[in-house]
Amino acid sequence: MQQPAARIDRATARPDLVLARPHTVGPLTTVDTSGSLREVSRNTMSFALPESMRAYVDERVRSGEYGNTSEYLRDPIRRDQQEQAARRLRQLITEGLESGDGRAATADVLAELRRAALDPDR
Repeated sequence: MQQPAARIDRATARPDLVLARPHTVGPLTTVDTSGSLREVSRNTMSFALPESMRAYVDERVRSGEYGNTSEYLRDPIRRDQQEQAARRLRQLITEGLESGDGRAATADVLAELRRAALDPDR
């Protein structure tokens, strides 16, 4: 694959920003710190961090526990997802305990319980 020409972003008057212009419409690309063009995921999100937080994230990556910044940032999101799932399970258990006497576990009852457990709006 031929690398697209790079140019200085004159619109922002920042000569330190180099934009890659792919020749064809296709995957998103970026220029990494070595100047090489590489493909990036379309599932990206941009946000600003204070310098102190960015330095902290960089240090966590340098420690070797995380392979890159994205890996570090996905970790607390996964933990939050697990915490929310556990909270939902505790809520369902509490509702079950407070719902009164038990009933026979027929196929219809189990199907109803399964639907309720999988419905996040319940």
